[in-house]
Amino acid sequence: MRKTINRVGGILICMVIIILIASVIASIVQENYDARRKVIIKQCESTLPLLTRRYQAFVTLLDLCEKQGNWNDSFETFRNEPNPLIQQTPSDVAQIAEQNNHDLKRFIGRITVKKHFVSSDDGDYSEVARKAFGTGLQPAVYETNSSFIVIDFTELHQGVARFVNGTSAFEKVMGATGIEANLSQMLLVMANFESINANDLMGQLKADLAATDPATSAALAAVGQSVEQYNSEISHSQIAQLIEILPINTASKLIPGDEGRAPN
Repeated sequence: MRKTINRVGGILICMVIIILIASVIASIVQENYDARRKVIIKQCESTLPLLTRRYQAFVTLLDLCEKQGNWNDSFETFRNEPNPLIQQTPSDVAQIAEQNNHDLKRFIGRITVKKHFVSSDDGDYSEVARKAFGTGLQPAVYETNSSFIVIDFTELHQGVARFVNGTSAFEKVMGATGIEANLSQMLLVMANFESINANDLMGQLKADLAATDPATSAALAAVGQSVEQYNSEISHSQIAQLIEILPINTASKLIPGDEGRAPN
């Protein structure tokens, strides 16, 4: 009888020790992911002043554009036609529009842009440019077919809303990704409207974009990489999954003090 009691007691002690060890391991894992989330939050917080400067004129200009009487008439709903985007095929864009129910629209008309003579596979055109224009390379004016100016207005508006109204730095940064995806296209279209192009804010926007371009790309890439590494570690950690630590996604708020775990 005593041996049985001792055996049961030993088993209970072993179970308690195992539970304590598991609890300690879970606590260490939780603290590790807490620290990783804090790093991402810090990255986002340090990026906010940069993004605030970058978008301060853009948000106002976007509102002015959409109040223009002929703004909506300058776009047509995207259809599956040849060459809708440079980097995406017609089927890709149509699938995005269908799957996400996004409002993809194409600018009607032709955008006039300036390009410089550059080298090509057929040879160096700079010598031709020098003979034609003297020293230095001169810009050549081209008209870009409107097929290439496709804007995802759903992504853009959601991005602006998250950046302006977001309650956490991470939310605002995620809003910025929606803006950035459509920013260059919007800039081309804005410049096509004389009343907008002549607005002082347009000059400020161009200056702000030029001043923040490299830093913005680097900052958003750093946040994206940190989030990707965080989620990758969760997917490969059975303990993280066992204690229900959630991956970070674009809908996350990521506020300080949040343990990043599934609600009980």
